[in-house]
Amino acid sequence: MAINSQNLQVALSDGEFGDIDINELVSIAIDGVTADSVEVTARTSTQRLKRFRPADVDYGTVSITFRNKSFLTEAFVGKTTNLLIQTLYGPSTSYWNGPAFIQSLAWRASVGELQEYSAVFKLGAT
Repeated sequence: MAINSQNLQVALSDGEFGDIDINELVSIAIDGVTADSVEVTARTSTQRLKRFRPADVDYGTVSITFRNKSFLTEAFVGKTTNLLIQTLYGPSTSYWNGPAFIQSLAWRASVGELQEYSAVFKLGAT
């Protein structure tokens, strides 16, 4: 199932549990990507410019607060799901489409028939 809000679509699909329903997106925060770098300048280089390449890339985390009709349990924590975050209208921009490890899941409140949760996903982890 997918949800869209403010031109943003978030979808979670997990083969073990089936799709994780998100009925309402409340907030989303995407941490930045960081990378360690390694110097790859050849020792025989006559230029004074040094060249670097990323070595160890950390794709960061995504924190999502959402509401859904079904109850989520601690069984989801520690599992890997496929996370899709993209724009809906205008030029298509995919912020993330790949594996995400569910680091934490917290129940926040009950809003009518919807349950509100806060989840943190580690991007790129399997």
